[in-house]
Amino acid sequence: MSVCGVPKTIDNDIAFIDKSFGFDTAVEEAVKVINCAHVEAADCVNGVGIVKVMGRECGFVAMHATLAANDVDICLLPEVEFDVDLLMGHVAKLLETRGHCLIVVAEGAGQEHFAGVDLGTDASGNKKLPDVGHFLKDTTKSWFAARNKTVQVRYMDPSYQIRSVPASATDSIYCSALGSNAVHGAMAGFTGFSCGQINSRYVYIPIEDMCATGIKVQVSATSRQYMRMVRVTGQPSFIPMVDCHIAPLNPALAAAAPDGEAAATPSGGKAGA
Repeated sequence: MSVCGVPKTIDNDIAFIDKSFGFDTAVEEAVKVINCAHVEAADCVNGVGIVKVMGRECGFVAMHATLAANDVDICLLPEVEFDVDLLMGHVAKLLETRGHCLIVVAEGAGQEHFAGVDLGTDASGNKKLPDVGHFLKDTTKSWFAARNKTVQVRYMDPSYQIRSVPASATDSIYCSALGSNAVHGAMAGFTGFSCGQINSRYVYIPIEDMCATGIKVQVSATSRQYMRMVRVTGQPSFIPMVDCHIAPLNPALAAAAPDGEAAATPSGGKAGA
């Protein structure tokens, strides 16, 4: 008996392969919802559109949909933390200059804001994540309300809409080729493998290697694709600022310093310089 498979996940976070089937379809459908959210936000006074898409631990769907839609102002991914005040400050600037703002967020983004929250696991054993979409919606309303400003928030969660659509033509062709190649491999006597596409070539990959512990496929914040996304949205960095404090001067060192010379600080500089 041969055991073979095909790589399946909408999130596109499977190691080695160019992409998983269903990813293109998910991005295409997400773009449709993003376009609707843009219309809703633009038609309101101080309208803020928020669209949450799939992506528990990686933001490929959110990033690619943002690039394809070309109307998104802010894209938040699980790979990059964000500070609420920095984020809301940029939203405020967009409302002042454009009158509306459109945010796309992957479902796994912003988990640093739910420290200590444990919702257990689902039937598949996956950790249940707090809803970052509702968090952003409520935070946006409260942040502006605290500053005596009114915003109209339009929140959309198209998860089931994206999952339930027929496969795109590209995905249909891709799935057919994956299935055929998987059968060919089994008939040839191979087992414990998955069929995938690497550099546009169909290959057989050991399932054990694809599922090896420690392999994590995510969006790199230094990749060209991410930089393109940032350039398209025009968003600044929302990474929380880290306080850097210079250690206070040791009184013993100060007392031991010769007259007329400043004692060296732990950083190698000079106190008072």
